[in-house]
Amino acid sequence: HSWNMRFLRVKPFKSLLGCVTWVMNFIPRITESDLRQIVEIDHEAFSSYGTVQEQQIFAKRLKAFAEGFIVVEFDDQVIRYGASERWLEEREPAINEDSLLTHHWQGRIFCITGMAARKTFRWQGIGSALLLRLISIAKKKNFETIVLQTTHAQDFYLRHGFLIVREKVQWNVKLTIIEFDL
Repeated sequence: HSWNMRFLRVKPFKSLLGCVTWVMNFIPRITESDLRQIVEIDHEAFSSYGTVQEQQIFAKRLKAFAEGFIVVEFDDQVIRYGASERWLEEREPAINEDSLLTHHWQGRIFCITGMAARKTFRWQGIGSALLLRLISIAKKKNFETIVLQTTHAQDFYLRHGFLIVREKVQWNVKLTIIEFDL
């Protein structure tokens, strides 16, 4: 099976009235510079929780499921990302999993494997727009369920209709497993 190697890049557009709208455009590829910036964002967002992921993990996620990898950019700087993969069966996510081993192109379970923003771009509605885009991808591809784990963003996902399924501990970190039925 070959993947359509196109990636979604989202940019702000300021109207004449001064309102900012986030415009989604397809680009040919995500660059090494983009991946380095994604790792910086991940470190900024998750180092205090002990769940930072490595650049090779993001590169594998990108290779495994390019359609489910979204980069939000502002002034040519990556400010937020969202990554996902397809699973054949429902299970608990794990930190730093190798997407080339867990992803299956026929999977019906949509796992959001990572989502974060630079601190200066939080609380502006971009995360909600990104999450809604990931949900839209899952619906369009006829997935059954969306699953993810979080250390601290339970309220964010609950506001978007997700439900807490259970809690677990990995690497001495308390994680909440959250799902959304499509």
